[in-house]
Amino acid sequence: MTDLHPQDAKTLNHYAFYRFTPAYFALSSEQKSDFHGQWLAGLCASSEMLDIYQVSPATAKADVLVWSALTAEDTLAAAKFFSASARATAPYGHLIDLTETLALWA
Repeated sequence: MTDLHPQDAKTLNHYAFYRFTPAYFALSSEQKSDFHGQWLAGLCASSEMLDIYQVSPATAKADVLVWSALTAEDTLAAAKFFSASARATAPYGHLIDLTETLALWA
């Protein structure tokens, strides 16, 4: 008999909501562009899939939603992801505030 429900790959999906700070809005267009490029490069390196959605003005709690996903077969996958994500975001704490997170395992 064949398995009707084959084992799917384990994944980690992480949703992070960020609000831009007044310091971000004080940046010039060129400075914002540099920040976006550097921050996004770090976020992309932290996961296998990355999508960013503008959630403002639909919600006042955040400006953007960052959805990161990766396979999580390796027992250290989550630790590696959260370390890489923190390294990508920490230098910009004066420009962005993390307002809410949600992690889903499947």
